[in-house]
Amino acid sequence: MSVPTVTLSYRTGAQEPTTTTFLCRVDEQPLQPCPGTVTTVSGLSVGDHAFTVLARDAAGNEDNTPAVRHWRISAIDGDSDGVTPPADCNDSNPAIFLGAVDIPEDNIDQNCDGHDAVNFDRDGDGFQRPDDCDDANPKTHPGVRDIPQNRVDENCDGVDATWPLLPTSVTWSHRFVGATTVFTNLRVVNVLPGSRVVVRCKGPRCPKRVIRLHGTGTVKVGQLMKKRFRAGTTIRVTITKTGYMGAVKRIVVGRRNHDPRLRSLCLRPGSSRARSC
Repeated sequence: MSVPTVTLSYRTGAQEPTTTTFLCRVDEQPLQPCPGTVTTVSGLSVGDHAFTVLARDAAGNEDNTPAVRHWRISAIDGDSDGVTPPADCNDSNPAIFLGAVDIPEDNIDQNCDGHDAVNFDRDGDGFQRPDDCDDANPKTHPGVRDIPQNRVDENCDGVDATWPLLPTSVTWSHRFVGATTVFTNLRVVNVLPGSRVVVRCKGPRCPKRVIRLHGTGTVKVGQLMKKRFRAGTTIRVTITKTGYMGAVKRIVVGRRNHDPRLRSLCLRPGSSRARSC
């Protein structure tokens, strides 16, 4: 530690008796016998200081004009870090001074700017708040893939992503034969490459319970065409594709002279239960 130290020496004049003694004091302290002819003063504060030496002979007579030495200490570098107060806000710690690196959020103001530094990238993913909307999760930041409809905004765009909808639909034409309905044409249209199409028929006259279709664009459901279906028969067409919201088209055969009814549902990836879109 660097502590201001001053060494002062004094002696009697040639005409002074050898029995002369000296009294010394620093600043306004009481006079005390000097320790020999050299005095070292340390631990001084910043500011003006004075050292007084008064001579006293053997008879007890004191000098009316004591010797006084004045000096000023302008700054103290108590921790020897090369910076003095007020730029050094903690002069007992050499790691703390104006210009030092402030370690974020350690409750210490290392660089003496008046506050502790803030870590704006707590999860270390390279993105800072507020751009990083969840700075406690390194998997959440701008640019990552936002997993659709998981109630988490991974890419910090303000909304949770949704699964894109398949453009696939079902078209048909039909005629009535007595109390039954005959599909003269039944097609699945706008089938994207890589899609999986499964047709399920539920009713007493279904020629096949499960039909798996292959192809893209427009695909005919020939197995169910020109067959007579009674009222209540259900034809369910399920179309799925990786990365898309699945589509379910549910056709219910109506009563005599009533057209089949179509209901469109959505099938979330990974789910087996279709819901309203």
